[in-house]
Amino acid sequence: MISKYQKRISGPILDRIDIHLNVPRVPVQKLASLGQGEPSRVIRQRVEAA
Repeated sequence: MISKYQKRISGPILDRIDIHLNVPRVPVQKLASLGQGEPSRVIRQRVEAA
C-alpha cells in the first residue's frame, strides 16, 4: 500500500522531500480522551508575556 502511494507522487516532488518519518497511528479513543485543554485566554496571556 505504501509503495502504491509513493508511485502516485511525481519524481520532482519526491526530490524536494528530504525527510521521511514513520509515525505510529494514535488510537481514536486516546485522541478523544485528552480532555478540554487550556482555554484560549490562558494561552493568549502566556504568549503576550513571552
